[in-house]
Amino acid sequence: MRLKQIRAKACADGNSIAISWTNPDPASYPGIRVVRREKTHPVNPDDGFVVAHGTGLETHLTATGEAVHQLVDKNLKGETHYYYSLFPYSGDPPVFDVDNYNRCLCMATSPFDFAGQMYEKLPRIYHRYDTVDYEGAELDEKLDGYGQLRRFLDMPGTMLDHFYSHARAARMLHNLDRTDGRLLPLLAQWIDWQIDFRLEIEAQRNEVRNAPHLYKTVGLIPTVEATVKRLTNWESRTKEFVHNIFLSNNPEQMNIWQLERDETDQWQENSEPFSLNFAYDGRPSPVFESDGSGWLFYHTRKKNSWDIWYKQYSTTDGWLPSKPLTESPAIDRQPCAAIQADTLWVFWSCYDSGSWQIQYQTRESNAWSSVELFGDSTTERKSPTLTVDNSGGLWLFWLEKNGSSWQMKYNRHDGTSWQLSPAALFPLDAGQDPRVESDPVVLFFSSSMLPRLAVFWARKEPGSTPDQRRWSVAFRIKNSIDPSDSTDWSSVHLKPKDLAQTNESDPAPLAREDGSLMVYSSSDHTSGSWTLWQTLLEPDTASWSPAEQISNSPFTERFPVPLMVDGALTLLYRSNRNLQYSSEVFKATETIDLRYSGSVSPVAGNIGKNALHGKFSDFQTYTYDVGQDGKMTDSNWYSRETLGIYLTPDTEDPNLILKNQKLLRGVLHQFLPIQVRYVFVIEPAVYKEKIYTYDFPLDEEERLIRENFSDALTTVTPEVYSGLADSYSDSIPDWRWLRSWSAETSDGRSVDFATPPIDTQFRTWHVGVVAGGEE
Repeated sequence: MRLKQIRAKACADGNSIAISWTNPDPASYPGIRVVRREKTHPVNPDDGFVVAHGTGLETHLTATGEAVHQLVDKNLKGETHYYYSLFPYSGDPPVFDVDNYNRCLCMATSPFDFAGQMYEKLPRIYHRYDTVDYEGAELDEKLDGYGQLRRFLDMPGTMLDHFYSHARAARMLHNLDRTDGRLLPLLAQWIDWQIDFRLEIEAQRNEVRNAPHLYKTVGLIPTVEATVKRLTNWESRTKEFVHNIFLSNNPEQMNIWQLERDETDQWQENSEPFSLNFAYDGRPSPVFESDGSGWLFYHTRKKNSWDIWYKQYSTTDGWLPSKPLTESPAIDRQPCAAIQADTLWVFWSCYDSGSWQIQYQTRESNAWSSVELFGDSTTERKSPTLTVDNSGGLWLFWLEKNGSSWQMKYNRHDGTSWQLSPAALFPLDAGQDPRVESDPVVLFFSSSMLPRLAVFWARKEPGSTPDQRRWSVAFRIKNSIDPSDSTDWSSVHLKPKDLAQTNESDPAPLAREDGSLMVYSSSDHTSGSWTLWQTLLEPDTASWSPAEQISNSPFTERFPVPLMVDGALTLLYRSNRNLQYSSEVFKATETIDLRYSGSVSPVAGNIGKNALHGKFSDFQTYTYDVGQDGKMTDSNWYSRETLGIYLTPDTEDPNLILKNQKLLRGVLHQFLPIQVRYVFVIEPAVYKEKIYTYDFPLDEEERLIRENFSDALTTVTPEVYSGLADSYSDSIPDWRWLRSWSAETSDGRSVDFATPPIDTQFRTWHVGVVAGGEE
């Protein structure tokens, strides 16, 4: 209910404000609650100090029945603005009618007694002859006992008090906390800020106060999101589509992530990366000592050079910061490590001067040796892999170039020297090349009371056409640890696949106590994205259990490495997964780092990635969108200058959504660089729903909300459709048919169901009509 003629003015005697208003409907709303606040208007009947509530008001009725109310708010601070809201109500308990029109504000003045000061400066003879007699006239209490001259000076003195109080308050005009809220638009104009008049005065003060800070951050995503929130109160996310432009020199940069298996044998993903030292391929190489401490070696790019880095593990301090092992202008990659007795061996591939070589270092007595070359420098070698058997022998497998092809060779170090000269050649498989086409992995294990070696790798198997060759996991077993015996190698076995068109690679075996091997690998079997899988292998029979998927994400997840850390199984792997950062400056802003996703182009069979197209989390890359005939519209997203603003409205009203978009278009350009264009993407509306509460003192178990659902389908008599002549009857309670006519208008009747044919064009419905009466 809207009140009329709402006025507030400072009282002449100071420190008080007189408020008056007219209630046009005192019968429906007999009561008024007046609430006061400083700096801004109260927004509800309990938001501030209650000045009056139905009582203490001077009231009289006008000739039209309207009620005129007055009250005086006393004991106020001078030179301070007070904001009042009036809430009409009815009933007991009161039911308030909130209307933002029912507001007023005023500044309370201070009494400086200018009349008394002027009177004191007059010669004393004026005081002596100033008569006190006022012949029974009614005066204010403060003038009681004053003479005529003193009472006369009170008129200009009161105005001087008023002027001086406003002059003192003028010093606060620039103070955002104390200035009159009606002057905020003037302050905003000084800094070219468009104030939002829909906001409460307190929010307008915050806008003007923070405007200089926002101007300093023009072009930053937090400023764009803050502007959207300020104008629409909607949540938003901002995406720079420049990260979705395909670049041929931007491959996937895969960091090291980890999965941990809990007590229920479920894999739990860590939300933080294990290491931000990226690589394009290659698995890390872990090795642990008998006291539980360990090492992890990997290659990464630092200072425009590919080097070998490592992290140490301590049972007390966990994983320590990474350190470089090699720092050379050559390309060092694919490290492998093993501990033989008290010696830590680290081998890696080194590409220098157009040739691949294998280099290594050893660590004894907490000191690293110098870098040494394995073999001669005339033969190219790469992709080393290590393991140590139960007799303390160190096995080294590698790829060695022979003409235009690569062959795998191996040798064993007994702690003093290499036992084979020359090194042994990986045996043929039934006269055929075993085709080791990826980095191999060797593992020592015991099975059937025999010490054995298992070698895993991946190779491409031919399809019906050359372009249908797919990666498959291969392995073979050496049934002894005698390096000179090449006859105990099994044949090459391929891991079976459900679909021949899928790829499977990066095998990483883990020996189990029963002699079986758990083989971890990566495959694009399900959605087209490389994900992690595990399969149990029985080496004696070369039989595989059904493959079990460990992870399922649209990102590339490859090169798994299993290791035991403090008795818990951990799986390290490489992934181009996005990183998320929470800003320390802009607390409400979370940044998604897309640098490591690389240029991932869409593939028709990649269901997981293609499902992200157009969404905020889409990390695939596309060709540059130049629009239609060079003209860009809201449907053209993927360009360097385009910014995507994903809006999450709290309504599904299309008109309101369109209105807020137009509102944003008129303001956002002020906070973006001139060359940036933006498009709006409307995400599904979000509705708040309470699913957990502390309102009731229940036990923790009882506080959880439980929902039960049940449904039942019983067999009923089937409905039979009898054709076009089907009939149906029904009744409606409290409804009647009314039939009326007259001799003059015999056709103007209700439906007559007694006389065929029944004409229903005059059918009428009537509520609460009882049959009977005169026609």
